[in-house]
Amino acid sequence: MRISIYILLVVFYILLGLVVILWFMYHGSGHKIPIETDRFLFFRF
Repeated sequence: MRISIYILLVVFYILLGLVVILWFMYHGSGHKIPIETDRFLFFRF
């Protein structure tokens, strides 16, 4: 039972890291995201 919880945590953190990396790449590539989307993303986390 404990092993499955650890696996879920690892998967969750990997997904979170991917989202953050993609978000930074999107910001750095010259695409301008509307401020509303930024606020929405920040309040989601």
